[in-house]
Parts: sequence; C-alpha cells; structure tokens
Amino acid sequence: MFDVHFWKNKYGRQVDKNLKKVTTFNKEHTAWRSSVKEAYLPAIQGEIDARNNPSDPIHPARMMARVREVAGDDAIYVIDGGDTSYFGATTFRTTKKGGVIGAAGGQFGCLGTGIPFAIAAKAARPDKNVVVINGDGSFGLNAMEFDTAVRHDLPFVCVINNDCAWGMIKHGQEMCYGDDRVCGSELGVVHYEKMAEALGGYGEFVERDEDVAPAVQRALASGKPACINVITDPCIVSLATMQFVEGFKME
Repeated sequence: MFDVHFWKNKYGRQVDKNLKKVTTFNKEHTAWRSSVKEAYLPAIQGEIDARNNPSDPIHPARMMARVREVAGDDAIYVIDGGDTSYFGATTFRTTKKGGVIGAAGGQFGCLGTGIPFAIAAKAARPDKNVVVINGDGSFGLNAMEFDTAVRHDLPFVCVINNDCAWGMIKHGQEMCYGDDRVCGSELGVVHYEKMAEALGGYGEFVERDEDVAPAVQRALASGKPACINVITDPCIVSLATMQFVEGFKME
C-alpha cells in the first residue's frame, strides 16, 4: 500500500529545497526582453508603419490602432479570430490584469467565443467599456448572442475586422496550393451590422479610415450592444498565418 507519510518524510525536505531554488532565481529579464524585441521588431516594422498611416483599403493593424485611440487602455478588449487575434494581440494594451482577453488564443482554439466573453466581461465589470474585435468568420459563430446582450442590457462594442474571408485559411491555401485553388474560405461583403440592428442593437458599416474612430465613439455612446463592421484589406497576411502555414510543411 502507498504510504504517503513515508514518502513525505523521505523526500519532502529535498522537494522543498528544490522548490526554494526554483522560486529564488533572478527575476530580472530586461536583457532577455530587449534581445527578443530586437529580433522581433524588424519583422513587424511594416505593421508598425501601417498603424500610423491611413490606407485604402484599411490595414487591420491601422483599424486596431484607431479603435484603441477611442476606447483607451482602461477598456476591456476581447480578441477573436485568426489573423484578427494576431493584430489585436500586437496592438491592444491595458492598465489592468485581464484587460486583453484572447478568446481565440491558446492551444484550445476557442474560435467564436468573442461575443460571449464580451457579454460576460460586461456583466462582471459594468463600469468598463468592453470592446470585442471579431474576424468576420468568427463573428458568425455566435452572432445571435447579440440577442442575449440586448435582452439583458449588457452593452459592448463589437468591431469586425472584415476581410471578406476566413483570412488565415484563405491565405494558407494561397501559399500552400496557389491562388487558383482557394476553396470554401471566401465570404464576401456581408452587412453583419444589420443583424445587430435587427436584434435591437446599434450598427454601422465602415469602409474609410477616417470613419473608424467616429463610428466607435457613436457605438460607445449608444448604450446598446453595437456592431461596427469595418471592411479591411483582404490581401494582408499576418505573421501568425505564416507560422500556421509553416507548420503544415513536410520535411
């Protein structure tokens, strides 16, 4: 029979010593962080430039930056999608723990949970502005939860990064198989904001850079669950997609 007391007495002290060694290591990571930034920044210099310059069509990184200008770093951000999650994660910052929630991030790939997470965030923190950034594909998975938000009076703003496709999948197909073999990943221009309006929410359709920030301001001021449907550049490929495609290559 397993004797827990025997093992605790025999090995417990050694485990405690080992744990103490692990928890007392040097926590100064400044040099390491600097080296990571130096390696990473050249790869995203184009995105940094895109955040600061308007374009037609709108670059997704620019759209994220415009949203952040309005909502601020005190808001709660939920990011949901493929390429959308990447551009959201590299743009949004927060002053509080848990202020940027990667709904579709991590190993479990919970795509489509952005709107439910936003509703929960607003219920938990009614004093905060809650903004969910959805891809147009991920939006469709739980779009009907706008009805839940309206019925329970839980206002949030959903900004759709609408590249008219399952962007990560589409670009992956283009890189792996060629432009002429894209299959089942194009969605086209869909007026998702009309659905939010039909359910009692607020909606706007945006195609120009200068209209993004005012639309988000009006959505926040509406006091309703809101959908701002922003058409973005369908040709932009994120670093996350490049890594995604690299993972499918066979040696």
